[in-house]
Amino acid sequence: MKIEELAVKLTAKFERGAYRGEVNGYEFQICSINAGFGIKQHYIAFILDRTLEASEMKAIRQEVGMTGLFFSSAIQPNNTVLMFVRNSEKVKERARKLASYFKTRSFNIVSKDIYGSNEEITNHKTISIKIQQGLKFDLVIPINEAIYKEKHKQEIEKIIHAEKANNNKVGGIIFAIIGAVVGSIPSLIAYEFGFMSWWLYIIVPFASFYSYKYAKGPLHRLVPVIIGVITVVVSLSMFLYTWANLAFYNDMTLGVLLSDKEVLPLFLSDLVFLLIGILVGIIFSAKFIYNNTTASKLKDLEDNL
Repeated sequence: MKIEELAVKLTAKFERGAYRGEVNGYEFQICSINAGFGIKQHYIAFILDRTLEASEMKAIRQEVGMTGLFFSSAIQPNNTVLMFVRNSEKVKERARKLASYFKTRSFNIVSKDIYGSNEEITNHKTISIKIQQGLKFDLVIPINEAIYKEKHKQEIEKIIHAEKANNNKVGGIIFAIIGAVVGSIPSLIAYEFGFMSWWLYIIVPFASFYSYKYAKGPLHRLVPVIIGVITVVVSLSMFLYTWANLAFYNDMTLGVLLSDKEVLPLFLSDLVFLLIGILVGIIFSAKFIYNNTTASKLKDLEDNL
C-alpha cells in the first residue's frame, strides 16, 4: 500500500512536511521503513515531549500489545512510540488505546522546540533515525534552527572528544585477534565432534569487534574491514590447526595427510563450508560494526544537519 493511500484510510493530511493524523487529540505522523527488496513498511509515530521511562514503556506494551510496537528516539531518548500498520482499522483501534493511556497519565505530544526550549519554532525538520540492523525511517520534528545547529555542534564535539580516548591502535588489533580466537572456540569444538554450522562463525567477528572496542581501538570507518580480515585469518588458522593436529596424531605432516586421495576432498569441502560461513559472519556483522563506529555516528549527525 502506498503511503498516500494509507493516509486516506487514516484521515491524515500532508502538512508541515509529513502526513499527519489525530487520535483523541494526539497527533501522529505516518512514516515508512525500507525493509529491502522493494518492501516498505508503514508505521504511525507519536512523538512525545519527554523521555519515556522503562516502566512506562513496559506499561504501554501491556496496554496495547507488544506486536509491531517499537520505541525510538527523535533527538530525545525514547520519546517516540511507533506502531506497525498491517491493517488500518486495527492500527486505529490500537492507537485509540494508546491515546487513552496517554490522556489518563497526562502525556503530551511535542509542541515546542524538540530540545524543550521556550524559543519559537522556526522550522519543521526531517531527520533520519536508525533502528535495528541499520534500517532507517524519517520523522519531522519542530525546531528552533539556531538551537538545533548549536546542539548539533555540541554533539559532534562530544563525539570527537570521546574518540580521542580510542587511540590504542596496536592494543586494539591484538585484542581483536584474541577476541576472534575466543569466538572461534565454539566452532572449533563443534568441528572436533564432526559438526559445522554457519551460525557459529557469526560469533567470530562480533567477539573480535567487542574485544577491539574494549581495548580502545580507534573506531574509524575501516573498522569493519579490519575485523573482517582478522576474522578470515584467525578462522582459517584455527581450521588448519585442527587438521595439523589430526596429522600429528597420525604421525605425519599435514602435506602427507592431504596427499591422500580420500582425505583431500573432505578437507576441501570443509574448507569451502568454512569460507562461506566466514563470509556469512562478516556480511551479517559488518553493518552492525560500522553503526557502532565514530565515523557512522558523525555521518548520522551530518545527514541530519
